Amino acid sequence: IGIIHLVFRRQFFMLSTGDVGKLGSSLNVRMWDFLFYATFGVVVTSSVGIGGVLLVFAYLVIPSVIGIMLAHSTRARLIIAWSSGLLMSLCGVCLSYFLDVPSGPTIVVLLALLLLFIALVLEIKDANRHKRGLFHLLSVMLLMAVMTVIPMVFARHEGHQDDHVLMHHQEPNEDILTEAKEWLVSDDDKKRVSAIEKLKALGDTRAISMLEAAALREQDPFIIIDISLALLSLHDKEGLFLLQRIIIEKKSDLAKEDAYLHLKEWLIDGPFDQEELVLWLTTNRHHISFDKEKNKFKKAVILRD
Repeated sequence: IGIIHLVFRRQFFMLSTGDVGKLGSSLNVRMWDFLFYATFGVVVTSSVGIGGVLLVFAYLVIPSVIGIMLAHSTRARLIIAWSSGLLMSLCGVCLSYFLDVPSGPTIVVLLALLLLFIALVLEIKDANRHKRGLFHLLSVMLLMAVMTVIPMVFARHEGHQDDHVLMHHQEPNEDILTEAKEWLVSDDDKKRVSAIEKLKALGDTRAISMLEAAALREQDPFIIIDISLALLSLHDKEGLFLLQRIIIEKKSDLAKEDAYLHLKEWLIDGPFDQEELVLWLTTNRHHISFDKEKNKFKKAVILRD
């Protein structure tokens, strides 16, 4: 499609600028129009399946608008649009990695902020719109401050409440176990993960049955991995087989690789190959024990007469 648009760029630009007289008859115009929108539709629909509607249409609109705002020639507008889109994409991916947030919305936010920043700068530099530009700048700063403070207040309140419920050091273990049991069946992913972490930190073997029951209900492979690690920290070998289950089911390649790495970390002298490791666990299911000295699991020595 890129080659098509490169070869026929002159005809497509004529459609965009309204200079359709050079394309010949109205039938020719409709044919070029159809070719443009057909290729455009293929790119958009395939891209939406990869990046989502929000990201794709942000890419379609925002870099182009930035190019139009900053330049007059087509060449300069294209260079600015491509450069701004590429720069914000790189920044968005890096920022999403370090903040552990989704990449697509992060890129969209950065593109929108860049557009807003350029619009405000251009408005302030314009003598006829200078005061209005300053007013808009102050309004945006106030709005961003409010949008930043409000989530922090709610997060602090929720975090304080969570600490009171599950993390207060003065609460007896029974209260924490009871509360965690309720949270493990919650529809809120954060509550389930928080309950798993507190049970893991509690170190009470009574949590084992609760965690094993939660693993049977859980659908999220990454939360199942959290449960398996909590069980392994309590010296329960069932955590190994939960990790094995993640590898066998193959619901997520990332979760599968994560489970494999954790398995190797918790086993002494286990096979390094993934398939061999899965088979080894199945074969030795009833002969695996915990080595307290190395704080890992191993195959127990079977003594025969």
